[in-house]
Amino acid sequence: MIDDEPGIPAYVRASLQPEGYEVEESSDLKEGLRLVETRPPDLIMVDVTMPGADAGEILRRLREQHGEEAPPVILFSSVNESDEHMARSLGAKAYFGRPLDPRRLVESAREALPI
Repeated sequence: MIDDEPGIPAYVRASLQPEGYEVEESSDLKEGLRLVETRPPDLIMVDVTMPGADAGEILRRLREQHGEEAPPVILFSSVNESDEHMARSLGAKAYFGRPLDPRRLVESAREALPI
């Protein structure tokens, strides 16, 4: 989970941990990408508008680092949900506007992870 807004990582953790997911957090993109490199996750959730990079840049960096083996990505932002098409065109598995719906969050995590 990569997000610079306080409170969102705790919300995501509270939504996913009861379903058996382990959630690691980073508040900045550089640190988050370093975590992905040292301990590749099964799924990455990232804010679309992180300081220093937009969603396209985030997904490009992940593909550069991991190629076809890049973990699936779920994007989210405070902008409206009409950006789901944009997120999917960039290669994201799902997109959420805020407020985040915990049920959709869990469903999307299940759909994005390989069987």
